Amino acid sequence: MTINASTATAAPQTTAGCTLDIGGMTCASCVSRVEKALRRVDGVAAAEVNLATEVATVHFDPAQAGLEELTAAITRAGYTATPRRTARPAAANIANVANPATSEGRDGEAHLTSLKRKWQITLATGLGLMVLMYVPLYLDAMDWLMPAILVVATAVQFWAGWDIYRAAWAAARHRSTNMNTLMADTVKAESAEAVAQLKALGLQVWMLTGDNAATAIAEQVGTRAVTIRAWAYGDQWVGTGTARDAEGIERPVLVVARREVPQPLAVAPDEDVDWVERLIRITGWTQPARRPDVDWAAVESRLGAALPSDYKRMAETFGEGAFDGYLNLNQEPWTSLSEDGLLIWAGTEHEDLYCRRTDGDDPDRWPVVVRSFDGEDVPFGCQTAEFVCHILIDPHHPFTMARYFDTHWFMNYRERG
Repeated sequence: MTINASTATAAPQTTAGCTLDIGGMTCASCVSRVEKALRRVDGVAAAEVNLATEVATVHFDPAQAGLEELTAAITRAGYTATPRRTARPAAANIANVANPATSEGRDGEAHLTSLKRKWQITLATGLGLMVLMYVPLYLDAMDWLMPAILVVATAVQFWAGWDIYRAAWAAARHRSTNMNTLMADTVKAESAEAVAQLKALGLQVWMLTGDNAATAIAEQVGTRAVTIRAWAYGDQWVGTGTARDAEGIERPVLVVARREVPQPLAVAPDEDVDWVERLIRITGWTQPARRPDVDWAAVESRLGAALPSDYKRMAETFGEGAFDGYLNLNQEPWTSLSEDGLLIWAGTEHEDLYCRRTDGDDPDRWPVVVRSFDGEDVPFGCQTAEFVCHILIDPHHPFTMARYFDTHWFMNYRERG
């Protein structure tokens, strides 16, 4: 199925509104996935999801879409949706806040009580099993005790973690991941709670300000630094390593420095723009080219097709990594959609694939096509670097990333050898 980007974002003139309770969300990635699923429904003019309240507010054309289509789209994305058919009066909202004995308050208290009970039973069982493993027993007893311990541990694990496993499985069935999936995540430097936890672990934490990582960290740590590595994350530099304290003792440190990236200049309608250079400016990229010696002739020979020049410059400049830690740049185009005439140059954790359609003999004129996670093709009349620039800074783009970060960066996955 192919839809046009211009028609996909056109708002219907007559709209209705509804509110949906969303289940299964755990992070901002889930919010983005639900919003995308809703906005792809024909007739939807706008969709906003609040992670804290787990509520989606949708404006749509009732002649083209209804609650059934909206809830079905969310279900296909791996979440649950329950319409709120009537609005709660303001007086009822005030009463709920003042009176914790309301239905919602009781449900929340019951959930917390259940979690507390699971935690207590799991901890007691785990400690008991650990003690059993240190008790000197005959080998004959060990033959039946070890399998019994395994059975008990497995049962408790699945009983206590059933909600987590269920949510992770729901995401896996839709070819996605969420915070319930076993994975490593970046520590959010702006989190005061995270900093407090690091201090509790004995880490010395310094909050810094500065225009770039090298200057800010060097000025603050100075000659006391032993090993410090810094990387960009939004409008901050995050550095980790070791430094010597006032007594000369080497200690682990976390350094956070303010990162400022100059805003790109406006583009005139008829201006001839070097979009790769503009992308470098938008991301604040200051490092030398990561892969300047790529043998593109060999790559193109292996693929059986020439490649767009701006894509090759992007791969040479940025190397292996992701824009805003989200849009993964392929170092060679994937050919799994070649039968559809598509070369995949990037992708996201939402299973959206960013491609160039091989129309014609000039690869620099190939249009960008986004193959969404639900199989729709959305074409754009621009090149690779221009497309990335637009989704980074244009909040109205169908695949925008501008709503999540005001300052953008490229997260490089490898150190240059």
